[in-house]
Amino acid sequence: SEIDAQALWTYRKYFHLGRFFGNVPEIEKPAKEHFERMNKLMSQHLKDSDGDYLMGTQFTAADILYVHCLGWARTYGWERGLDENLIPYLGRCECRPAYLKADAIRKAATQGTSKQDVGKQKGVPSLAPSDTSKL
Repeated sequence: SEIDAQALWTYRKYFHLGRFFGNVPEIEKPAKEHFERMNKLMSQHLKDSDGDYLMGTQFTAADILYVHCLGWARTYGWERGLDENLIPYLGRCECRPAYLKADAIRKAATQGTSKQDVGKQKGVPSLAPSDTSKL
């Protein structure tokens, strides 16, 4: 997508991974400005979608990719400039059972909790492989 490939990855590549790709600290400003421009477009698209998600009432892969990008931007502190329309959207997506489960697994991987213990944590729904109604 335009957001992850251009703004986020470019910033990460030339700012955070500069020792591998060449350090270009000046990249932060244009990358962030591009991210903000793309988010204004996404916010307008969300308003025009006539639903809670990018494609309307149906949660789709587009929402997964976009929420991933918003989470990634949060690690850079870039969420402060988000349009007010995107904050409740992000909250809706991050409260979905599948998101909570995936986030708990990610946190377990980075904090040393075993994957088997993740489903036992309070507030983390257990998803059986055949139960796709919670996705």
